[in-house]
Amino acid sequence: MAVKSLRRPLGVLLLLTLLWGCALKTPFERDAQAPQVAQGVQIPKRDMIFEYRLALEAGANLAGTGDTPLSRLVEELGDAGSWTRLARLHQRGGAVPQSDVDALRYYRMAAEAGSIEALAALGSIYGSGRGIAASPRESLRFFVRAAKKGHIPSMLKLADYHARQPESGAKQRALDYYDRAAKAGDLSTQLRLARIYERGWDADVPKDLPRAMNYYGMAAEQGDRALQKRLARIFDEGRGVPRNMGQALRYHRLAAKGGDPESMVRVASILDGGEAVVRDPAKAAHWYLKAAAHGDIFSQIRLGQMFEAGDGVPRDLARAIKWYEGAANRGASEAQYSLGRIFDGGDESGPDSARAVPWYRKAAMQGVGAAQFRLAEIFEQGQNYSDAVSWYHRAALGGDTEAQLRLARLHDEGRYIATNYVKARRWYAKLAGKGNAFAQLRLGHMYDRGLGGGQDQPRALKWYLQAAEQGEIGALARLAQMHERGIAMPEDAVLARSWYLRAAELGDRDSQARLAYLLEQGE
Repeated sequence: MAVKSLRRPLGVLLLLTLLWGCALKTPFERDAQAPQVAQGVQIPKRDMIFEYRLALEAGANLAGTGDTPLSRLVEELGDAGSWTRLARLHQRGGAVPQSDVDALRYYRMAAEAGSIEALAALGSIYGSGRGIAASPRESLRFFVRAAKKGHIPSMLKLADYHARQPESGAKQRALDYYDRAAKAGDLSTQLRLARIYERGWDADVPKDLPRAMNYYGMAAEQGDRALQKRLARIFDEGRGVPRNMGQALRYHRLAAKGGDPESMVRVASILDGGEAVVRDPAKAAHWYLKAAAHGDIFSQIRLGQMFEAGDGVPRDLARAIKWYEGAANRGASEAQYSLGRIFDGGDESGPDSARAVPWYRKAAMQGVGAAQFRLAEIFEQGQNYSDAVSWYHRAALGGDTEAQLRLARLHDEGRYIATNYVKARRWYAKLAGKGNAFAQLRLGHMYDRGLGGGQDQPRALKWYLQAAEQGEIGALARLAQMHERGIAMPEDAVLARSWYLRAAELGDRDSQARLAYLLEQGE
């Protein structure tokens, strides 16, 4: 019944108010003295305002009831909000006769009573000249008053006005009003100012990227996820501004809190790696968990690693396996290798090569050199030499240095396969160039003896020297012999004894014996 009563004409509501007002007292009667209405009956002012507003919401006709026009009643109430509503009704017409003059009068009354909306409306009326002679000066005066009270549309009207003026300083006045609107929380103005300072505004306002970032930041704080991510990347990568990981983390975190999985991962990785912030693995794990719940494979792998190592979370091998399996079953080779490694090294139930090999094989088929090398070792230990050599070869071709060294030695020593010095020399050369001391020694030996190619003792000397600098005993001993015998260089007994001494100190018995002999002979 109450809902239906809202739809009744205002006259009915007023009559009910008059009838009930004679019999009932309300707490509002202690307020300002109620006006005299129809035959001396007093109705508390706030009750009348309440009934009037209900009537407005119900769309009642305000033309009046009997000899008492309700618009005149509202005028007597002294309520700025009601005057503003009545002014709008007079502007539009319908519930009351359309009258620009009456609208202007009620807007003025409301404005003097403090209505911001009325001040702004008066600014528009004087600007357009509707119902009154246009007056740009009066229009600006009312907009300024509304803007001072925090009315954002009035700030923007004033900003746009000054932006159109040609005189010096006008653009700065426009920027001042835009700035006030931006700081009051207007998103479109925040973005507008950001673009102005990002690109510059004619010759009057130069580019100012830090200020642009400030306004973009204001807008980002209001929840624009795309903008949050953009700002995060700008500070993350230092695009046009100094790289600032603190700011990057701030905006990545805003986007992450808004549900963006990519930002969750980046927040986690910043906290995990300690990139210009204090490393916090516990908080990193929190964000990895959120991203992993969205299906992010990297986060699943990282959680596996953290639970396996007890990094930021309690060590829990079962949970590590769970996260690794989640990523591995979706084809992540790193997770597949990690599962092979865990089962190979032994979980709570001990080593289990039967479970390790399938995961190693999956990772190996995707080119993971460590998995290929470990598969080769397992096959070699199981005396499956054909598969062992095959996997060593695949790992070596992929750049795995352990596999390259193992394959070089198999060819060099003729183990499981026919001796092939040419292939051995080629693999040793790859490793020697990367600084592997044993490969440098063996490559020197092959040049020295002419194995796998022509003899070249000066080149042998070069590789022996590099291996000797890394403490390779065989290289030290051979250098001593070459200096003693004048191989690829003049004889030099002093240098020979020096090389023998270094090899002897490292435990080489032949060098110890030879050094003792030379000292005994006084050489």
